[in-house]
Amino acid sequence: MQQQLNLEKAVGKDSYLDLLTERSMLKRVAAGFLTMFGAQCTGTLVINNYGTVLYSNVGYEGRIAIAFTAGWVTVSIAGNAITAMFVDRLGRVRFMIIGFSGIVCVLIGEIICLALLEKRQSYGLSIAAIAFLYGHIAFFSSCIDATTYIYASEIFPTHHRARGLSLSLSGLFLASLCFTQAATSALAAISWRYYIVFTVTSALMVVVLYLYFPETKGLSLEEVAKLFGDEVATEVSASDYGEGGPEAKPIENQEVVSEHCESA
Repeated sequence: MQQQLNLEKAVGKDSYLDLLTERSMLKRVAAGFLTMFGAQCTGTLVINNYGTVLYSNVGYEGRIAIAFTAGWVTVSIAGNAITAMFVDRLGRVRFMIIGFSGIVCVLIGEIICLALLEKRQSYGLSIAAIAFLYGHIAFFSSCIDATTYIYASEIFPTHHRARGLSLSLSGLFLASLCFTQAATSALAAISWRYYIVFTVTSALMVVVLYLYFPETKGLSLEEVAKLFGDEVATEVSASDYGEGGPEAKPIENQEVVSEHCESA
């Protein structure tokens, strides 16, 4: 790891221009951007920002609609706790695929309920529609939310990580701006059909993740660099350290690098 860090320092390229001109870095930027952009293609912010409107459309207004919105947000706390416990076991890409697949399923259920409610009022359909919205945040918070930040940061080498993540986050803000700005007009004009957009984009993310996104779970800096076609200082894998990574290896078996700074 120390050798890889030294190699990255020796390269000396750490500008935004380098991120966009080097082939291996551009691949990372594309992956990070799509990861963050795709997370907002689920429609989570639209549901969050327009929750009371959505609940009123199925027959619940006022305090009850606000209570449903509060409960919806509360579910995300438990969901992110699940991420913390399992993301290092299942893997980042696999976790996101599960999340997007689940969101596709619950959005289809939501669309069916709302389409039927448009024809006739039903207490059961209203409750089912709300349950599907709760299922949406359950999948998003447990499989996608925090996982996207992990993946979009660790695919970049140390000297490019801050800039790389900032470019990736631009995808989040771009998608948020597009979908939330359009939401008012879309919900008024096409109502529940707006969910079809999020269903299609979420399904596309499942395909893109499965076909093009490399898994980074448990990989060392060298292995991640190799995945994206970078030069590596030495062939080292995380498994070389055994379970628990380099911290689990006895100190007497590790190379210790010390640096001394002397004042003039």
